[in-house]
Amino acid sequence: MHDEATELLHLADRRVEFLTRVVERERAAREARRDLQRLAAASVAATTIDEVLTTIVRGASDVIGSQLTSVALPAEDGQVRFVHVDTAPDDLVTDWSTATVDTEFPLVRALDAGATWIELADRTQIAEWPLLAAEIDRVGISSYLAVPLRSRATREPIAALGLGFATEAELDSVDRALVAELSELAADALERVSQLQHARAVAETLQHALLPRRLPVIDGLKLRTLYEPCSDVTDVGGDWYDVVRLPGGAVGLVVGDVAGHDAASAAEMGRIRHVLASHLVEHGDPAVALTLADRYFDSIDDATFATAVVIVLDASRCRLTVASAAHLPPLLLHHDSVIRLDVEPGSPIGSGLGGHRCTQFEVGPGNTVVAFTDGVIERRDRSIDQCLDELAAQLDGLTDRSPSAVLRVVRDHLDSPDRTDDAAALIATVA
Repeated sequence: MHDEATELLHLADRRVEFLTRVVERERAAREARRDLQRLAAASVAATTIDEVLTTIVRGASDVIGSQLTSVALPAEDGQVRFVHVDTAPDDLVTDWSTATVDTEFPLVRALDAGATWIELADRTQIAEWPLLAAEIDRVGISSYLAVPLRSRATREPIAALGLGFATEAELDSVDRALVAELSELAADALERVSQLQHARAVAETLQHALLPRRLPVIDGLKLRTLYEPCSDVTDVGGDWYDVVRLPGGAVGLVVGDVAGHDAASAAEMGRIRHVLASHLVEHGDPAVALTLADRYFDSIDDATFATAVVIVLDASRCRLTVASAAHLPPLLLHHDSVIRLDVEPGSPIGSGLGGHRCTQFEVGPGNTVVAFTDGVIERRDRSIDQCLDELAAQLDGLTDRSPSAVLRVVRDHLDSPDRTDDAAALIATVA
């Protein structure tokens, strides 16, 4: 009777122990899924391949509890690039920064077409991979898993995830499900960012192709230009500049900004630039050119919207004629001062509202006109007027007012961590 009671108590204890493990495992699984959700949110915020890779290797260690987490990514010239969790030993990170595609290493082989999971549950299985076996003591792992990260479109690996664990153990069904979800999340994030970067590269190529390939050489005028894309990989805009020879020896200077941040905006920029330049050559009047361009793009009804400032510089008459389509005023550097060329703002190109007016200013030898888009000056914590005044003050502090010196100030001014737009500028100095 006593033995039977003891046995029942042992059975009860084992049952309690089993249920406790089940509860703890379920609790750990719920926490892991919360970590996975946080990782998914973080991966969506990533905008570059390196940001995605860093996010994945850090998050995977939290979700899966791996001792070592790495990602392998195909690179150029038959190479594979590795990114390791930041807790990995420095010498391992150095030794395993790259490898060739034929390296017999689980994480590299997981990049092969048709590759499946490579599961090494203990050190005996790891020993079948000599390069990995040589590293187990350095990183403190006793089991390893390499998982292909597959494209949703092709189902072929675009990267591979490597997970090293401190203990010898096979993954249970819960862990396998987490790894499967993690691998899909990582692959989707990498594919999304790759597509973003490709779209940006296409738009940037288009943007640069539509800007003037070279500036005209004009007697008595020194020119400098600038175009800088936004640092945000998801954005590329429609900022432009142009220099147009006009009948009679005058020169047309144009800077503008098309609304939007994509390849369509860059393409639209090319259309507006050429339409505006043709009207400027035909009529020689900035306000007329803007008004005609505004009417044309309003008439075709394709949601074109752009700002621009057009300047006709007639050095022989020491005169600037300026008109604006809702654009920022240019700055004029004299020998001892900097002034804003405030003009009637007019309406944006494509609005059909017109209202463009010319204003004239005097200009002389050594004077410099600086026209730019809002990406050069705009800051989140300042008004436009404050931003304009700040750039004007920086330019006013120059002792060397050559166009190259002015360009350096403009370039330094736009190198701000909170810049959220692309930037264009045109600098013209009367010799």
